[in-house]
Amino acid sequence: LAAMEDVSPLSEEELAKIEEIRNTLGTQFCRRCNYCQPCAVGINITRVKDSGPNAQISSVKLENCNIGIRLVDVNPYGIALSDSVITAETDGLEAAVKTEGTFRTIMQLCGVDFTGGGYKSVIAHNGIGQLSFADCSFKGYKNGAVTCSGGGISFMRCSFDGEGGEFDFADTMGGAQILGCSFAGKKAPDLIYAGEMACPCEIEKIKYTRDVPDMPKASRGGHKKYPYPTEPEAKNFFNVLDFGAERNTGKDSAAEIQAALDAAEKEGGGIVYLPGGKYCCNSSVRIPTGVEMRGVAEVPCHTMGGGSVIMSVYGKGDENAPALVTMAEKSGIRGVLFYHPEQDPANPISYPYTVQTQGKFCYVINTVFINMWQALDMASYPSAGHYVSYISGAPFRAGIYCGNNDGEGWVENIQFNPHYWFRSNLPNSPDSRNWRPFWFNQMKLLEALKFGYNKYEHLLGTFVFAAQHGIGFVRQNGKGTTGKFLGHGTDSGLIALYLEGAEDIEMINTQLVNIEAEGRRSYIYSCPEDAGGKTGTYRIYNTLMWGDPHYAAVFDGGDITVQLMNIESPGKTGVTVNGGNVGLYGVYFARVPARCEVNGGRTELYAPIVNGKHRPDAEKFYDITENGGEITVRYEMVK
Repeated sequence: LAAMEDVSPLSEEELAKIEEIRNTLGTQFCRRCNYCQPCAVGINITRVKDSGPNAQISSVKLENCNIGIRLVDVNPYGIALSDSVITAETDGLEAAVKTEGTFRTIMQLCGVDFTGGGYKSVIAHNGIGQLSFADCSFKGYKNGAVTCSGGGISFMRCSFDGEGGEFDFADTMGGAQILGCSFAGKKAPDLIYAGEMACPCEIEKIKYTRDVPDMPKASRGGHKKYPYPTEPEAKNFFNVLDFGAERNTGKDSAAEIQAALDAAEKEGGGIVYLPGGKYCCNSSVRIPTGVEMRGVAEVPCHTMGGGSVIMSVYGKGDENAPALVTMAEKSGIRGVLFYHPEQDPANPISYPYTVQTQGKFCYVINTVFINMWQALDMASYPSAGHYVSYISGAPFRAGIYCGNNDGEGWVENIQFNPHYWFRSNLPNSPDSRNWRPFWFNQMKLLEALKFGYNKYEHLLGTFVFAAQHGIGFVRQNGKGTTGKFLGHGTDSGLIALYLEGAEDIEMINTQLVNIEAEGRRSYIYSCPEDAGGKTGTYRIYNTLMWGDPHYAAVFDGGDITVQLMNIESPGKTGVTVNGGNVGLYGVYFARVPARCEVNGGRTELYAPIVNGKHRPDAEKFYDITENGGEITVRYEMVK
């Protein structure tokens, strides 16, 4: 309001700032209308106000854009692109990926196919930042595959097959790695360096080998869609108000809600509808097979918008009591919000799980666990075929626990963030006096996404802000999870990625952040092997990490492969290995020196990259301490 009431003219400084922003944004705005093909830019990554963005992008296809991806400015945390296609059949297009001189940080590309002969150069790297490619293919280029005049560029196990030359490097480039790549039967790539044809193995700035690195390859094909029904077969409809439930009065309506659910069961299933309002429910209720409990939210919702809210003090002080809502096989919840009206932000009170599935093929969609002590238990009973989509809230102790699953399961589009409580208009919500204690309690207590035994789990697009463990894997009855986890982010976690026990986990496009949490902060921690079973196998691709850790990545056990990882803030050490078998491929150390400490186990550090621009006068760029175990370092580069 103050800005609207101030009618004084803009100052010269303000006008200059507006002009700077206008010039940065440019004059073209793409509405994706397809009328002006070819598109000027498919994805334009630029500066807004004081910084460029960070992002993870997967499973996109860009066709016949003059520039597929344009990197004007990226913040220090970077861009991760995976499992995508950029193609150009129209002649005279500029580049699939182009960096401007203002690009200073990093973009990582994993499993990206560049096809067609329309580009003048497929990759045009003009900035001083880093471009890292792993398992990418370049096919059909007529004019040239890669030009680089500044910064660093890295290719691991990429394939090249085109009429034009492969590389054109200026002597001003920061450095290059060409490792284990193929060139359509040629013994070596066509390479121009400083305007002259050259052999890559003779250039000091280039690390080159034909030997193919022994590293796993990220799967392609994106995220598998849920194949089962997510609505009742029967079309019966029951309104809880018709059974005597009351909203906004404070009367306990648990019995009336259960009566509506029972009536639906007798009729063969259907929807039990809770119109918008606040319902007091202080006894447990059970959703029968073939029945869906439905609120007003048909799309993802926030607490600021009201909705169908179930308010409960059931089980107060007893986290082991039966769940507030239990779900029989093939039942569902959609569009409902759950709230503990007597919860204390600074001194949290324990409660049982809010929702517990007790059978297979249960689904929970568009549901908010606003401030629940424990949100969703899908692990205590067999849960094959479970489906969780667009779940949000600010749980205290447990978010979503998936396990006991001898089939497949799906977790998609999760958003846990403190603002789901403190921005609500519900009673006893945190305010400016106590929201930080609430946040710190989450970082002390919350296991946000936890996976026990799942024969195969599919995860897509999950985000956690504030947790002890953002996402974690544990063994359940001696067995762990196998699955593909695409696009997870933990922000403000004590341990963002916690690896205690699993079978075989693939993580792609992961963002991990530590800030302020009390205790020893790490982006990644793997537990040692013990009598309870093996730590497991983890393949981690295209990861961005930043914040304020004590130790960035600590590996005490497990078989762990990391491919393409930006360690923007390393803490005391970027990598600490105390046990297990750890393979690190194409790790980018944004700060000098790159500190690695090996106290046990076996470690391979393959093609690491250090940002020499960070401290060009440093006495040493790599600081590797070997107190035990084994470590091999190959093809390291200082950009």
